[in-house]
Amino acid sequence: MKKPDKNVMKSFSEFSDIIKYYDRQGNPMTLEEWASKFEDNAYKRVEDTHMPDGGWVSTVWLGTDHGFGDSIPVIFETMVFDGPHENEIQVRYHTEEEARAGHWKVVRELYPARVLVDGERMQYGGKMFDDDKQTTLSP
Repeated sequence: MKKPDKNVMKSFSEFSDIIKYYDRQGNPMTLEEWASKFEDNAYKRVEDTHMPDGGWVSTVWLGTDHGFGDSIPVIFETMVFDGPHENEIQVRYHTEEEARAGHWKVVRELYPARVLVDGERMQYGGKMFDDDKQTTLSP
């Protein structure tokens, strides 16, 4: 295995001092704390919805400020994978509450005739089910 280039490692070290890390509540954390949480898929995953057409709407905690210090840290993201809407959507949020609401907004916008959100429950094709961390919608 090739050893890492010392100049690259030095550059990364300098860059990592600039990056700010935040937990899901927006509190600052160290690089080590962030790395530990980032490896935990249960901590990282905010919402996860698999659609009947193969699409997958995923909302996750990123933990690094993607707003680059402009205001409140931007630490959550919703993206769509697979299916007909793959890579069409990428939305970022400041708070977990915004991220959850934004996730379901994306689901409703992409699948307006199929999905209705009513509080903590969803309806798809007449079938009701509880909303949880991982939801598969089926006819």
